[in-house]
Amino acid sequence: MARHGPARTTAAAVAAAAAALLAAVLLRWQLAPVPVLTPRNLGRRYDWRAPLASGPSSIADGYISSDADDPTIRSFEIAVPDNVLVDLRERLKRTRPLAPPIGGTDGEAAWSYGMPAPVLADLLAYWADSYDWRAQEAKLNAWPQFVTEIDGLRTHFVHLKADRSDPSTPVYPLLLVHGWPGSIVEFLHVAESFRRPAPRGEPAVAFDVVMPSLPGYAFSEAPGQPGMGYIEVAVHLDKLMAKLGYTTYFYQGGDWGAMIGRAVRLRLMHSNGAAGGLDMNC
Repeated sequence: MARHGPARTTAAAVAAAAAALLAAVLLRWQLAPVPVLTPRNLGRRYDWRAPLASGPSSIADGYISSDADDPTIRSFEIAVPDNVLVDLRERLKRTRPLAPPIGGTDGEAAWSYGMPAPVLADLLAYWADSYDWRAQEAKLNAWPQFVTEIDGLRTHFVHLKADRSDPSTPVYPLLLVHGWPGSIVEFLHVAESFRRPAPRGEPAVAFDVVMPSLPGYAFSEAPGQPGMGYIEVAVHLDKLMAKLGYTTYFYQGGDWGAMIGRAVRLRLMHSNGAAGGLDMNC
């Protein structure tokens, strides 16, 4: 036992020194001034691995540019060409034979090694033969959809105006932001209730609801260069709200929408001195 003493003492000393160093680094990080995300630097990307004192690095040239913005806002209607749907059905039917499940076909055991082949086969058949895209397309086109150019990218969104039949009802803008995997479809079942005044017994409030498709999702154009993180998307969406005439607004976001919302809040606080109500969930 004695001959192991020095080694254990040395190991303990090294561990203690490492712990002290880690504590010092964490303390310094917590005490370091956090850069304010201003309109000037919120559109730039930080290298969080570098010391904060080094400041932001330049974002890739080309897609964060105010002069690339198109001031027009155009109505949009989904119209997927027939040949695209035919090609999809053909590719679904050309799926290779599925391997039989090794966990059985019933109960929890059937899912022990992934989706059971019979379930996947049923899904493929449903998508190829039964799913009615045109019916879904018509439902989506019943909503007021628009596109506009922001940061050089086509941006798709739904803009649902509040019910203003009662002039005494206050109306506030509300930005709903989806996450991954997701789309604006997840909000459509509740959007209508936001635009109408609350029922009797609650404060009568209505909302102008804005539901954008994030860059690269649905009908919003994806950036052709790397560098667009959640901070840049926050700037992107704040520019959309400004183009619609909203300088302050309420916000709800989940998953990536929650991350984007934190940056939106900092941008609003800096530019307006206050932020709208926020509800973010991961």
